[in-house]
Parts: sequence; structure tokens; C-alpha cells
Amino acid sequence: MPTPLVVSDVAKSFTMHLRDGIRLPVVAGVSFSIRAGECAVLGGPSGAGKS
Repeated sequence: MPTPLVVSDVAKSFTMHLRDGIRLPVVAGVSFSIRAGECAVLGGPSGAGKS
């Protein structure tokens, strides 16, 4: 069965504009795949950057 979603080596950082534009890396090297019929959940505390 084909894999409809493949995520590979994702990274994310935020620019802290109130701190002289410092870039804060928050995620690095995340990889996963979701096959047809599977469900996935991204969990974490409020303000953790899930969106």
C-alpha cells in the first residue's frame, strides 16, 4: 500500500524579535511516515509550538 505522507529531516526555529533577532532552534531531524488508514497525533504543552 502506498505511503501518503512522508516527512523527512524536518527542522524548525523561531526568531526571537524581542531578543535582538536570536534564532532559537526548537526541532531538528524529525522524520516519520503515515500510511493509509493510520492516525497520528502531535502532542505537547500549550505554547510548545505544535502549530
